[in-house]
Amino acid sequence: MTAREEELRAGLGRYLSARWNAATTVEAVSRIPGGASRETWRCQAAVGDERRGVIVRIDPETSLIDTDRATEYRAIEAAFRAGLPAPEPLFLEHELSGSAGRSRSPPRSPAASHSPDGIPLAHRESLGRLKWRLLGEIARLDPTAPRAGGR
Repeated sequence: MTAREEELRAGLGRYLSARWNAATTVEAVSRIPGGASRETWRCQAAVGDERRGVIVRIDPETSLIDTDRATEYRAIEAAFRAGLPAPEPLFLEHELSGSAGRSRSPPRSPAASHSPDGIPLAHRESLGRLKWRLLGEIARLDPTAPRAGGR
């Protein structure tokens, strides 16, 4: 485990323990490639006998892309509330051990391949239509709309 992975594992364990009000250990962390604006990490947290997958996005110290983390979070939250295949947003933090970050549960469905090569021809058309329907639904969402509970 690299020093960065160990730092994230330990810090996230302390953070989740405080947020969930239960002793939490982060058992595994792995960087998800890509993400020009933020670091993205897949983590496995243990709370007692329960295992929870968590995705963490962390702002880099410097970036070529200036994006608003809160708007991104609210957009994912709006998609999740609308029943779209989006991860459940858990927390939005402005300061977390010196870095800003956001955590969420993993998506409810397995990650899709970026290549259609593994998709049978018989399914490509229906998946393509589903993709465009979901993108249309996402485009109609308003991430600035009031949320239940005033969060």
